[in-house]
Amino acid sequence: MTENAKMILKFLQNHPSEEFTKQEIAAELGVSVATVTGTVNGLIRAERAVDRVETIPDPSKEGKTKDVHYVKLNDAGLMFDPEAEEERIKAEKAHAKEEKARAKAEKEA
Repeated sequence: MTENAKMILKFLQNHPSEEFTKQEIAAELGVSVATVTGTVNGLIRAERAVDRVETIPDPSKEGKTKDVHYVKLNDAGLMFDPEAEEERIKAEKAHAKEEKARAKAEKEA
């Protein structure tokens, strides 16, 4: 997880009962909307956040509407610790490497 992604996650974790648009998050944190979009989409795919869509009148196009997306972390996202996840992945990789080396040594013996 990138530093920007961690910052976005921490921002959302610090506001557990609030919903934000991607634009609001970007403005609050001083990052691009594209950065927020990538992080939020990843959180949604990982089932750590939810996206609520609200259809509102489009003020720039009379008689038209537009969809506004609001994001909020769910319980899994509120409890998610990216550093612990990174450590878990490192440990799994190290274990797999050890197992591979052990199997190779047994095969050669």
